[in-house]
Amino acid sequence: MSKVVESQQPTTLPATGEHLRNARSALSIWLASFRSHNTRRAYEKELQAFADFCGAELDDAAAWLLTRVDPEAHNAADLWRADKLARGNAPATINRSMAALNSFVTSARRGGFTTLRLEAKGEAREAYRDTAGPGLTTFLKMLDAARQQRNKHSATRDAAILLLAFGLGLRRAEIVAINIDNIDLETGRVMILGKGKAQAKPLTLTPELVEALGDWMHYRRCSEDHAPLFVSLSRASKDRRLTGDGVRKVIARIGNQVGAKVRPHGLRHTATTEALSRVGGDFRKVRSFSRHSSLDIIAVYDDARQDHAGQVAAILTGLTKA
Repeated sequence: MSKVVESQQPTTLPATGEHLRNARSALSIWLASFRSHNTRRAYEKELQAFADFCGAELDDAAAWLLTRVDPEAHNAADLWRADKLARGNAPATINRSMAALNSFVTSARRGGFTTLRLEAKGEAREAYRDTAGPGLTTFLKMLDAARQQRNKHSATRDAAILLLAFGLGLRRAEIVAINIDNIDLETGRVMILGKGKAQAKPLTLTPELVEALGDWMHYRRCSEDHAPLFVSLSRASKDRRLTGDGVRKVIARIGNQVGAKVRPHGLRHTATTEALSRVGGDFRKVRSFSRHSSLDIIAVYDDARQDHAGQVAAILTGLTKA
């Protein structure tokens, strides 16, 4: 579907004028409100996808949305959601798109650019989450494969990335955001800007991590404090900051080498699950390690780790034996 509806084409708005100026201002203020570059880029991408669905330029689609009355705006959001469902998009993908629309309109309303109150409907998500990740055995194989690469630059960089993802449970956005001056190998500390945080938090580096990061720094050979720690090694983008997608590709490539399909967050899942086992199920310690916002999230990992539901099922079905 290339248009919202034939009678509601965003492209019918004029290319200039007050509506278009307001839309540009609203977009600028909204995107500037996000601390995280990754979040800002992801939400801008969602609005661009909405514009593409409407068959319009981003500014025109934003102006069209902000000048709609309630039924028209909700119909447009519902049609976009229906299109995503028809394409087989996952609930998380659909919810992110709807959240971006809601966030933009809310920001614009606060700024006085619209009176619209949009409540784009998302999709219910399954309560179950695959929290196991690839598992410790696979991770150790990946670490060995990374270290065995012929190119020592790749070997030391990739090993350091894997150890940060598992040993500190870092998200890929946290890994790529690290600058050289965020690391102090002498004191064994690294400053991490966590998800949704305004201030960086110091984390302790283990001796293994200090060694791995020291090896990479030797090959990195950069003395600029604010330079990125991890950079691309490809010819096309050599020495540029490694992106989140770059980390994904590194981990996926090494996973493939050991016969496993692995994504960055999978290593964080494995780290959290292993942590629960190694500290006797101490939720608070693992929450401190993983920096999750709630103990309830750690409980999800623990339930999956111990299969509490399966244990209860075994007890109840055991009662049916003759």
